[in-house]
Amino acid sequence: TLPYSVVDSDMVFKVLTSRSNEYFLLENRQKKSFDSYLPSKGLAIWHINTNLAKLLSEGGGNNVNNDTSQLGVGLLQADGLRHLELNANRGDGTDLFPQTNKNNCTPTTKPSTSLYYKLNNIRQSSDISFTDIFQHADSSITFEFGMNTSAAFGRQAKTPRIESCGRNRGARD
Repeated sequence: TLPYSVVDSDMVFKVLTSRSNEYFLLENRQKKSFDSYLPSKGLAIWHINTNLAKLLSEGGGNNVNNDTSQLGVGLLQADGLRHLELNANRGDGTDLFPQTNKNNCTPTTKPSTSLYYKLNNIRQSSDISFTDIFQHADSSITFEFGMNTSAAFGRQAKTPRIESCGRNRGARD
């Protein structure tokens, strides 16, 4: 559960993958304070590739996301339309989770949690799934976090770790 929005606390979850340079950040974004002009509220799932972000930002330019096939910092847009990468808009009401009939983000959904890492030119599964994403009336967001075990045959199962980043300034009991 992400009980508070980023506005009310600086709580963000970091989900580590099997690749040391790739992870996911999860934020509860609500339409208030500095987020009051967001087109919608919900769960923002960011895919971070530190190697690419570092490589593309060297030299002082803001080139972190110049390669739209694998971004340094990319929002997994719930509608799967990739409007941000294609410069179609600067975000719309269907980018955050959940959406009608769109409350899962897994290695097999669009968008997917697949890694940017490729083997034989095929993006590899992260084995990470966020399912049953639900926005509650009190602004908290709940979801199931787990492994996609369908891809575990013939190799050791990896256990992704989830961490809380930052301190929770607005902690409530």
